[in-house]
Amino acid sequence: MSAEAGRTSAPIALPSSAIASSSMTLLAYNESESKLTVLALNRFFKDTPRRQKVFAKFANVPLDGLKSDAHFVKQATLVADRLDNLIATMDDTLQVLGQINYLAFSHVPRNVDKLQFDDFATIFMDALKERGVSVDDIDSWKGTLTTLIAGIDRVQKQA
Repeated sequence: MSAEAGRTSAPIALPSSAIASSSMTLLAYNESESKLTVLALNRFFKDTPRRQKVFAKFANVPLDGLKSDAHFVKQATLVADRLDNLIATMDDTLQVLGQINYLAFSHVPRNVDKLQFDDFATIFMDALKERGVSVDDIDSWKGTLTTLIAGIDRVQKQA
């Protein structure tokens, strides 16, 4: 499905791109970002261990060993990269639709649906709060992730 196909229903209302300026340092490639997504993914798997089994390269790594597993850290970095791409393209609806389509279709074979995206978003938001991210930025992230997940859900339902 093309990015154009994502336009079949109401246009996606993008939240303020204010987080691009205030939170970009959080999602820039650095040690802090890696630790944030590692923390969030680790909690995601801790909350529901069966989710870890989807990732063959670290499916059998004990939870307490995930943070030092190279394959797990690579996956956490990939998640951070996707979030970074979303932030970087937030002012370009076509680019955002492309990100949404990519995420929607790449997660279908893994049976990742809206509920799992919602669960990860909640855990990610908690990690942001623990990092001391401002309330305004938290609200922007919430809007951004809500928009992203709604778009993914819409595309997956149309597939």
